[in-house]
Parts: sequence; C-alpha cells; structure tokens
Amino acid sequence: MKLVLKSVCKRFFFENAGLFLFLFFIFFGFLKGEEHMAIAKAISKSNELLFVTIVLWSIYTTTCTIFFLGKLNQPAYRFLWNLSFVPLIKRSYMLTVNHGFMNMPATFHALLVMNFSLLNQEHTVYPILAYLFFAHALPICAILYKLLGSNQINTELSVLNHPVVASLKKPS
Repeated sequence: MKLVLKSVCKRFFFENAGLFLFLFFIFFGFLKGEEHMAIAKAISKSNELLFVTIVLWSIYTTTCTIFFLGKLNQPAYRFLWNLSFVPLIKRSYMLTVNHGFMNMPATFHALLVMNFSLLNQEHTVYPILAYLFFAHALPICAILYKLLGSNQINTELSVLNHPVVASLKKPS
C-alpha cells in the first residue's frame, strides 16, 4: 500500500503543485478565518451555491480518478496491474486509502460545509453526504473495473511470468 501511495498519490500532488499553491494562497493567504466561516455558512444555506460547490468538488474528484487511470497506462506504473492479483477486499482498501488521500482537499471542505449545515439545521447535509459517498465509491469502482474488466493485461505484466516464478515451472 505504501508503494501505491508514494508512487501515485505523491506524484499527483507533485504534478498539481501549482493548483495547490494557488488554493493555499486563496484559503490561507488572502482570506481570514471569519471569511472562511462566512463562505462555508453561505454554501450551507444556499442551494445554488451548494450545487456550484458540489460541481467543483466533482470536477476535482474526476481529475483525481483520471490521473490514477492515466497512470495505469504508463510504462513506469505497470506494477499497478499486479493489484489485480491482490484479494478484492485488500485491493479495495488500498485503492480507497489512495483515493482518500488524493481527494482529501475536497473531502475536508465538504466536511466543513456539512458541519455548518448540521449546526444551522439546514437540509443541505443530504446532498453533501451523497457527494461524499459517490466521490469515494464511484472512482474506486472505475479503477477496479479497469483492473479487472479490461483485457489490456499483457502477459509481460503478469506476476506469473516473473523470472523467478518462470524458473519454478516445469519445462514443457
């Protein structure tokens, strides 16, 4: 699991460092704490603002998923295809943790807005819960489908054709 986190998640944040610096300056450089709270309260009270925010969160989540799926096709990340040999429960856990780290900024923001929604007894908590569920379930399903349902697994990528395993096979 550490290998997946270090190779994919770390690379995601490295390649998108400009975006994260921009967001960091907006959230921590220009706005004060009270302004953050005011924005979160406004989002939790307005259905229109919540819709726009959920669309932005979804775009970010889609970006994370496309990044991971794109890495599956790169030669340097061929080892990720070996995840198809890991038991389904462990593989799902590994991918969920990896995606959770990649999607952490949107998730934390969603939890902040949901907190204000609960405090103000607004009904906007349900769309946020739906977003949180689908933002983590659908990407994992897409990645699992790519790993299991795709016929792109070459024999050279298979663990069974590793030189050590091949040397154990009886000659035909």
